[in-house]
Amino acid sequence: WAPEGAANIQEAITSAADLEFKHAPEMKRALELQEQRGLNDKLAEDLHTQILRGGFLKEGDVISLKGLDSAVEAAKKFVIKTQAGKIALRMAENIRSLRAALDDAEQTKDKEKWTLVETS
Repeated sequence: WAPEGAANIQEAITSAADLEFKHAPEMKRALELQEQRGLNDKLAEDLHTQILRGGFLKEGDVISLKGLDSAVEAAKKFVIKTQAGKIALRMAENIRSLRAALDDAEQTKDKEKWTLVETS
C-alpha cells in the first residue's frame, strides 16, 4: 500500500469507467481497494487524533485511555496496511503504555511506578 496507491486506484477506476467496463471484475476489485484504502486512512487519522487527546500536558489535565484504546483496537481489527498507518499504530500503542504508567503513578511517590513512567 504505497503512498501513491490511492491515486493509482482512482486512475484505474476512471479508466475503466471511461471505457465502460463498469461491471468488469477488475473494476469491482478497484472499488473494493479504494474503500479499504479510505478506511485505512480514516483509522490512521483517528489514531493521530486520539494521540493528541487524553494526555497529561498541564496541571488539571486528566489522563484518559478510552479514546486511544478504541482507536488502537479498531486499527488492529482492520489490520492497517499503509506505512503511515503502521507508524501511527505503533506510536499510539507506545503512548497508551506511557499514559497507563503515568495514570498508575500519578499522586504516588512509588519509585517503581515512576521508573516505569520514565522508561516507557
